[in-house]
Formats: sequence, structure tokens, C-alpha cells
Amino acid sequence: MCRFRYFTGVAAALSAVAVAGCDPGYTYTPVDANGQPVSEWATTIAGVKFSVTPSSILIGSSNEFIGLDVVNGSAAEVVVVGAEIETNGRALKANLFAGAENTAARTVDAGQTGPVSLLVELGGPAGETFGLTITYVWHIRIGSDEHTLRVPMNRQR
Repeated sequence: MCRFRYFTGVAAALSAVAVAGCDPGYTYTPVDANGQPVSEWATTIAGVKFSVTPSSILIGSSNEFIGLDVVNGSAAEVVVVGAEIETNGRALKANLFAGAENTAARTVDAGQTGPVSLLVELGGPAGETFGLTITYVWHIRIGSDEHTLRVPMNRQR
């Protein structure tokens, strides 16, 4: 009887691992101006470095957190004022939740470093929504000057 429980337990654990791995995903990697994958996309504007690294999503996911790393070497605060993912001719806008707390989460003060993550609702599963390429579009403000960052990304196999 003890041996039966052992094998039943092992079979249950293996089944749980197999089922958990059933939802495959995609990894999107930033590309350079020549369309070649890079481990990090980065640009600097007015003393502020912005960077994006590869992102993974499960094909069944209906939302995605997109991230932007900010190293603020300027004397002004940096605020993310909007973002979207462009794919298959659509622009999927990020949620900019109201309130001082949420604005603070999208702000990097002068001389500070921090990530900014925003939630994008895809309107369906990623496997049906995302194409082979996506573009993160970030709308940022440094002091009173607004800028748009475009980060093209390709699906990796």
C-alpha cells in the first residue's frame, strides 16, 4: 500500500509539471536598426538613459506588463505619460491608472534610477493578438519636453 501511494504521488507530481508546461509562450527581443536581435535596446535623451530587454508572454495571456528601465541623469523628473504595443496594425494602449500613487509609479526623479511597468490589456489571447513583430511605444516627459520612444521587437523561435 505504501508503495502504491509513492507511485501515485510521483505520477501526480509529474502530471502537474506536464500540465503547467502546456501553455507555450513567445519571447520578443528588441532589434537594432538592421533588424538584428539585441540583448538590450537603449537610447539616451537629455541625460536620461532608457532601456528595454527581451520580454516573454504565454500565448494564452490576455494582458501583458511592459517595462522600461530609466536611469535619470538629468536635473528634471521623468514621467511616463503613455504607452502602447503596436502589432498587426493595432495599437493596444497601456492602462494609466488614476491617482497620485500610480503617477508616482510612472515617475523617476532627477538623479534616480527605476523601472516603469505598465499593464496592457490585449483584448484576447496573446497567441491571437500578437504578430511576429511588436513595437513598444513609450510617451515620456523629461521636465516639460515630451518625447516618443519606439522599440521594435521580433518574436524569437
